[in-house]
Amino acid sequence: MEKAPLPSTREVPTTISGIASETIEQFAAHLSDRSLAMLFMFIVAWGAVLSLDRLTTYSYQTIATNSFSHHSSLAEVNVIRSVVAAVAALPFATIADLGGRAQAFTLGLLLYAAGHAAMAGSTTIPAYIGGVVLYESGANGLICLQATVLADMTSSRNRLFFQIVPQMPFLVFSFISSDIYSAILPRWRWGIGMFAILGPAALLPVIAILGHSQHKTRANNVAANRSNIQSASQNARRASLQQTESSLTYGLLMIKHVWQTSDVLGLLLLVAALCLTLIPLTLAASAPNQWETPRIIGMICSGVVALGLFGVWELKIAKNALIPRVLLQNRTFWGGALGLTGLWASHALMLAYFPTYLYVVHGVSNRAQQNFSVIYSFTVAAASLPIAMMVRHSRRFKIFTIVGVIVFTAGLGMMIGYKGTADSNFELAASQVVIGLGGALTIAVIQAAVQVSVVPAYVAQSIAALNIFPCIGNAIGAAVSGALWTGLLPGKLARNLGPTGHMNELPTIFAEPLTWIESHGLGSNTRTAVVNAYSSTWRVMMIVATLISAVSLLPILYTENLRLNDSLSAEEA
Repeated sequence: MEKAPLPSTREVPTTISGIASETIEQFAAHLSDRSLAMLFMFIVAWGAVLSLDRLTTYSYQTIATNSFSHHSSLAEVNVIRSVVAAVAALPFATIADLGGRAQAFTLGLLLYAAGHAAMAGSTTIPAYIGGVVLYESGANGLICLQATVLADMTSSRNRLFFQIVPQMPFLVFSFISSDIYSAILPRWRWGIGMFAILGPAALLPVIAILGHSQHKTRANNVAANRSNIQSASQNARRASLQQTESSLTYGLLMIKHVWQTSDVLGLLLLVAALCLTLIPLTLAASAPNQWETPRIIGMICSGVVALGLFGVWELKIAKNALIPRVLLQNRTFWGGALGLTGLWASHALMLAYFPTYLYVVHGVSNRAQQNFSVIYSFTVAAASLPIAMMVRHSRRFKIFTIVGVIVFTAGLGMMIGYKGTADSNFELAASQVVIGLGGALTIAVIQAAVQVSVVPAYVAQSIAALNIFPCIGNAIGAAVSGALWTGLLPGKLARNLGPTGHMNELPTIFAEPLTWIESHGLGSNTRTAVVNAYSSTWRVMMIVATLISAVSLLPILYTENLRLNDSLSAEEA
């Protein structure tokens, strides 16, 4: 494992980002090559756990909502999941810089494990959503911390390579996960709950290594010998916190600093704006008076007000805005952020009801459904490493992202023409491969491009800020999918079921489709009517997803064509 060269000591604002460069020096000074290699190995092990988690937990969610007789609530759960993910990373970046990365990893692990335990024990949608909030808070915080640690350890030229390697377990688990999923499915709660054990087993060694590094830093008092005045003052602030006699006082001071530097009020306003604006889209169709329901109107109006307050707060009042001023002037950040928003929105629109579509329309088995669902992740993992090597060799990002968006859009477009018949399974799999190839060319590449477009002091905050936009895209995509699903499907089912004389089954088909299909095989008149309704709705959803993906090319064209080098960032060079 290489050690990154030390960053320059150019002056940066006295913010949390400013402390990030200090952490890079700690790594270079206090972790040997062997320790760095061990740290990277354990991060890869955590990547394996997270890979299996992401590959299976989402499918279990479809089964869980069906078992609660609220299958249509999938979109609502996904909106909340994405909104929480959007705001989870920044507080963790702040805690890591103020209190230490070992402490931040510990908090993330506690939330991650508690979230899985809560989801596994839930019996209602609200209880399940509570577990999702804890889980996404911890998981996304841990992902941000992982990216930050890897950024500390690598140069800009090698950044993408080392960011992608922990994702390689996707290659192994992509199809093994189908066997695991189908074997555990009758006891799906265990399938979710086991990650409350696997997560700590993988991350405790990472926490131990980071804690050891922090202990050596304090013992050697490296920070006191800094010549940079700003770094010395920041180190003094941290030392004063750590030397506080009362642990309670220290905790309160830490909360105060996290509140101030993480812009918690801004995060809360963003959460309120997104939830109040997007969740009504998933609820309107089932409301008594649909869009004229006072509750729906009130939520949307409140969301718009919250969004306006968020804008005023961030631009005029906040001392530490969610997006630092230096990023507001960064073309690569804005182009990449908006591009990722569009790509993730289109992907989330497709993904929300994809397992249901496979079960109902194609009549696939549990194992086959999981295999279809992981093709995208497998393709991204398989293609990312060769693409990373090509990026490293060419020393350029932009051409890969442009081609990637075009390929991603083409894959979504392929799904528009599918009729839902059994002989379209090959075409369906092929489209997932194309979408995955497009994802490999864009998503990780854009993330690495943004990281190297800023000076090292802002890497942690750029990662956290960028993480907001794909999650917002996910939330938008989930909300749109829910609006289309609940708005179109019941009417199409009613029209198709009318001639069959089975209109009385419509509520069950909509609320518990996976239960209903067990007693209605493919080929029967009633199942054919349902398949046609699902296929027609799915086609509309794919048209919308393709259009959103195509529009995301515009901001990608706005990004800079950075040339990579062997320093920590292209901007620093």
